[in-house]
Amino acid sequence: MTVQWNDTETDFPLDVCIHTLFEEQVERSPNAVALIDGSTEWTYRELNDRANQLAQYLLDRGLVRTRWSV
Repeated sequence: MTVQWNDTETDFPLDVCIHTLFEEQVERSPNAVALIDGSTEWTYRELNDRANQLAQYLLDRGLVRTRWSV
């Protein structure tokens, strides 16, 4: 059962960054559950907000943005 449930292999475009794909998912279903950690559930919107807060924190402390090519 677990193997079937986890059989989610999908082809993704190689020219799109993972954060862009995630933000597209946030737009499609912001209130859907994206992550369960024990008894805590995070929606796509909540997870995206927290990721953006972390990114801003790192940028404020000198992290340099780069664009990686595939």
